[in-house]
Amino acid sequence: MRSIQEVWNAVLQIVQNDAGISQAAFELWIECITPVAIEGEAFVVSVPSVFQRDIIEQQFASQLTSAVEAAIGLPLSLFIRAEDEEQQKAEEDTMDDSLRHDLSSYYKMINPFYTFKTFVVGPTNNFAYATAQSVADKPAGAYNPLFIWGGSGLGKTHLLHAICNEMHIKNRQAKILYTTCENFTNEFLIALNRQTLPDFRQKYREVDILLIDDIQFLANKEQTQEEFFNTFEAVKNAGGQIVVTSDRRPNEIATLTDRLKSRFEAGMLADVQPPPIETRILIVRSKAEQLHFHIDKNVCDYIARELKTNVRQIEGVINKLHGEYLLNGTIPTERSAEEAIANVRNDNQPVAVTVEKVISEVSRTMGVSVDDIRAKGGNANIKQARKVAAYIIREITKMKMEEIGNEFGGLDHSTISYAYKNISDKMKKDTTFKAVVEDIMKNLKIGC
Repeated sequence: MRSIQEVWNAVLQIVQNDAGISQAAFELWIECITPVAIEGEAFVVSVPSVFQRDIIEQQFASQLTSAVEAAIGLPLSLFIRAEDEEQQKAEEDTMDDSLRHDLSSYYKMINPFYTFKTFVVGPTNNFAYATAQSVADKPAGAYNPLFIWGGSGLGKTHLLHAICNEMHIKNRQAKILYTTCENFTNEFLIALNRQTLPDFRQKYREVDILLIDDIQFLANKEQTQEEFFNTFEAVKNAGGQIVVTSDRRPNEIATLTDRLKSRFEAGMLADVQPPPIETRILIVRSKAEQLHFHIDKNVCDYIARELKTNVRQIEGVINKLHGEYLLNGTIPTERSAEEAIANVRNDNQPVAVTVEKVISEVSRTMGVSVDDIRAKGGNANIKQARKVAAYIIREITKMKMEEIGNEFGGLDHSTISYAYKNISDKMKKDTTFKAVVEDIMKNLKIGC
């Protein structure tokens, strides 16, 4: 009788010869698999991480199952275990039920690959990196709250996740809650509507560390700002750590209450700015190395020269080139990098997509549904939101008035012209209203 390893060797031989899996994909995703046992009607294997298990299940499960059946001569299913998940379950088994429930609720939305080790440090982000590390080492210490600010795609979210991952390693029982400001707002409004505020407050206030991404979205939301202020006070007074990110300094967030601004400014402010060319080259190489993916030096340099202000776009380009390599064996060239860069940039984004984003952002900021904005008529709030959307669309896309009218149920060009002039005049007279409109436009540009 053959051993489980001998059976698996036969499976690997079949996969390499007949399954149509490229050599690069085989080395990256198949060689990490360890055979475990045959249990009932399942062939059990193990991989180091949940991430690897998910990719293998999505991309290669059918080929592997067929290979197992061919090697053994029996129709067995494939069951893949993730070692890091097994380890976490073993640790949680030693905890009481209430704590285990708490941890499963709190440690969510965290990217395990966003760590301090995978963050490329340079002169424009080293202070933010150091303060984030300090918070992870000694939460609720000198930097509380920690306010990290800077443009989109420069690594703010990476640092938040790195803090979470570091703290989770050092203290598995820590209550860590990461979310976005948009999620916080939506959950608050749902709790308000369903009269479940006590549950909402227990979730957000009884934590060891609260991390909120994109806090600038609190602007112009008075009731949510009040709730967040009370949450902030409750967490901090109980000895918890607070970390938030924003696209700008606290005093530059329009319509943010003075007491929230003062709370943020009383902590540590750390900025991240676009990296210089040397750091961008290191980022390209680092992202490729994480995927065990070789990119020629000239191609690395080309990507770093072209993408100057957004690290997330660099990551998107590397992922696209890597995907093409795994699927087709395509070696990255400057030409393929150019095409990948064109895909991740929004410079040539279709106008229709931009219009959708404008209406969606106006809807979110002004509390009016997308359907109401697009339709005709409605109450004063709906009409105001529609005018703002039309104004911003005109400013950003330079579309003709007739074309903009078609986006709003077929309004004629004179109605859109009036809306544009009405909003323009109101912005000149009302500085608060102007700040709200400009904030929407800024958020749209940052999101690109």
